[in-house]
Amino acid sequence: MSTNIADMTDQELADLIEAAREALAHRQSLEAVRGQMGDAIKQARASGVLEAPEEGADYVAPYDATELCVAGDVRTHNGQAWVLQRGACVGPPSEANGWVQTD
Repeated sequence: MSTNIADMTDQELADLIEAAREALAHRQSLEAVRGQMGDAIKQARASGVLEAPEEGADYVAPYDATELCVAGDVRTHNGQAWVLQRGACVGPPSEANGWVQTD
């Protein structure tokens, strides 16, 4: 398959469009799930079912889903403070994982 869309056949273009639609749907589904998980964890924290970590605490990989970081959480990682900007996250603070440095 050509990498230049002008050189692609109609079928190659159709296949590319379908692959892009599937990739977008997958990405959007993951973001929706992260948002729902983050909301559930925030509600559980607010009701006292789960304990909210101290703001700025060192990042520790979660043991299970109840320990996920959620949007608004602030963690320290490699000496830098980070705030999570989206849903819920299992990975360490990084821009790729939806975190933004606060320092």
